[in-house]
Amino acid sequence: MKVKLKAGILKSVLTGVLTMTSMAVSAFEYYVVNQDTTVFESPGSSQSMTDLYKGQMLLKIDQKGNWSRVFFLSADKQPLKGWLPAGMITPQGAPAGVDLASDNSLIVNVDTLRIRKGPGSKHAVVGALKREQMVKPLAVEGEWVQVQYLDAKGATQVVWTARRYLKPVTVTAKPADSSDVSASVSAVKDARYQVIGDNVRVRKGPGTNYKIAGKLSKNQQVEVLSSKGSWKQIRVSNGENLLVGWTTERFLKPLN
Repeated sequence: MKVKLKAGILKSVLTGVLTMTSMAVSAFEYYVVNQDTTVFESPGSSQSMTDLYKGQMLLKIDQKGNWSRVFFLSADKQPLKGWLPAGMITPQGAPAGVDLASDNSLIVNVDTLRIRKGPGSKHAVVGALKREQMVKPLAVEGEWVQVQYLDAKGATQVVWTARRYLKPVTVTAKPADSSDVSASVSAVKDARYQVIGDNVRVRKGPGTNYKIAGKLSKNQQVEVLSSKGSWKQIRVSNGENLLVGWTTERFLKPLN
């Protein structure tokens, strides 16, 4: 009851602020942050504004590619607008079982799964997926999920399909403080990088499912120890302590 009451109050505040700023409330949807994330000033920017935390409610007011523009209240109840990766928010009341922020894929659980142009059986069928084929979830609408996958020619396709025929791929993560996260980690020798974002998060492993170990400041220099996909393992002196962890490569620039 308390949770519902709190959500109702937040809705009222957001709606009131939007109304006062002459924004069409009916055009926007309420979303919930599904994982701790950072809000940026523009799509793809390295200039961060603030952090949002799992469970916070906000309004989605625009979309550009894989970035969503959101309207939310700061810690001191000030209205703010910014951009964050679309997968970090989930429509309020969206079905459970599809984690859009997860690094893990979903897998087809039937022999043949029809894929469509849009979310619903009224949309045209554009092909089919096979059992055990893996896809990446992008968005959820009711019982339908938008997914990305590679076709037979290796091209990326984005389609919709029924959520109930997909299941999560189970991945057993090693301890977050393990330096040998995976056999697929590639070593990097004598690599110095510069941080190009503000308050860049460093995690205990190569993925957003790992806990935050610390943060990096803009223009700070770090040593890259290894690489896994789009994640870099870094080492940097952080005051009197040595910080070792993982961060995404888009916040790092190699030093010549």
